Amino acid sequence: MRVSTLVTGGKLAEFRTRGLRIGILHAGGPAPGGNEVCFAAALRARDHGIPLLAFRHGYQSLQDPAVSLEKLGEPDCSFELGLEQIRYLRDQDALVIGTSRDNPAQVSDAVKISKLEDLDDLEKTAKLLYVISRLNAMRIGALISIGGDDTMKTANLVQMCRDRSAQRMQRVELTSAEDSDSFLGVVHVPKTIDKDYHGIDFTFGYMSAVDFIGRQIRGFHADAKAAGTKKQPVVHIVEVMGRGASWLTAGAAIIGEANYTIALEDYADRTVTFEDLARNCVDMILTRRRNNKHYAVIAIAEGVAERLPKVEAGRDEHGHVKLDEVNLGEQLKTAIAAELSRRSGRVKAKIHAHKAGYNARQVRPVAYDVLLCRALGVAAVDAVLRGDYGNMVSMTGVFTPKLVPFAELIDPQTLKVRNWTMTPNEGLNRLLRAMETPFEENVDLVQT
Repeated sequence: MRVSTLVTGGKLAEFRTRGLRIGILHAGGPAPGGNEVCFAAALRARDHGIPLLAFRHGYQSLQDPAVSLEKLGEPDCSFELGLEQIRYLRDQDALVIGTSRDNPAQVSDAVKISKLEDLDDLEKTAKLLYVISRLNAMRIGALISIGGDDTMKTANLVQMCRDRSAQRMQRVELTSAEDSDSFLGVVHVPKTIDKDYHGIDFTFGYMSAVDFIGRQIRGFHADAKAAGTKKQPVVHIVEVMGRGASWLTAGAAIIGEANYTIALEDYADRTVTFEDLARNCVDMILTRRRNNKHYAVIAIAEGVAERLPKVEAGRDEHGHVKLDEVNLGEQLKTAIAAELSRRSGRVKAKIHAHKAGYNARQVRPVAYDVLLCRALGVAAVDAVLRGDYGNMVSMTGVFTPKLVPFAELIDPQTLKVRNWTMTPNEGLNRLLRAMETPFEENVDLVQT
């Protein structure tokens, strides 16, 4: 006999008697498995008889006054994940509900929430309060937020504004007085191929991206080995996505057998120049040359760009440097060529620079991520119906769900998510260093 695992008690009765729905949205960059989270959440909500409404492209329509409340309920902006959509979800690679980086915590470049006191500023919280008013009007009892650290920061702000500002919301766009307390809170599902969250060992999408980029690096390794000669070594530089941590770079480098990896954690407390980076790379190249290996692959985390003394690039909606504009790999390529020439003009390597990350964000998820995503989707709906708002859904052991309060993950003053970075000589970093090519410093080209 099948033992029921459905939620009882909590907020389930309130959802049913008041006709409330669960909302779900995805913000920030996509990651392998996003559809699987929605698939599992939709199944779980259906089993409880609760409608699940997906908002297209994150907060884009929710925060836009030009989109009327009536328009917000139309298929271009939102749609219910019914039986047909559930069947469709699991067979798609591209994220069905879409995503965007629209940020309701930022009214303009000059008007945004950056500290706790800003939550009492009506101008700075205007977009957040507007989003909450729309959720109330649409009878969304709770929101499942899927995304990275910036999206969790927004989820926390939505929760805090909801809890602190119930009276303010009544004077914004509502259909009736009883709708003013429909929205109860947020549950967040952690997503990022960067794997830089505290509170969960592996975010969904990480393993799939590691597998995909690792195979790419392995391909560059094979190409360099085939084409490299003593007269002209071949070097591939692979710049891997990862702003605040190098987990993805490290995992992919191990799988792909990169010969040297530049992690941003190597320079956690200091700046670094391209000349510094090039010296180590050339030491590695020349050490390998001494061993009659005229080829090499170098992996570098894109976040290293923020350790440079000066970065010329624009900034995104969350105030971050647009790392894709830095062209880190190309600049490192130039610096390596210059360092080789400085030591001696005799060796002229053929150096190629590549970027990896964007092409890994919507690949078919590996089995681990399918299991993780489905477990997270089920756990998120369960948390909503129990009333466990203001929490991130996590996993421990073999897909045993647990909840981590936003307060444990977010700085109470800056309201920023605390990043989880690699620790030198521990865990994955230790494995990374054990697998790469040992090299001597200041290798003399004459000796090679």
